[in-house]
Amino acid sequence: MGHPVNHYLADWTDPALTTIDLEHQLAAKTMVAMLEKRVQGLPLADQERVVRIRPELIVRDSA
Repeated sequence: MGHPVNHYLADWTDPALTTIDLEHQLAAKTMVAMLEKRVQGLPLADQERVVRIRPELIVRDSA
């Protein structure tokens, strides 16, 4: 699987632009999972209360 494309034009510019993927999909999935657990009345464990989503540098030709 290749790099996630965080902006659809990044690969189409000349040179292809280096960008940062802020991992919005992962953050959204994590938040929904936490919310579903709370809606079900289940407590969040201490390690579930703080979630760190690390951005990824996507190096392309402009680096």
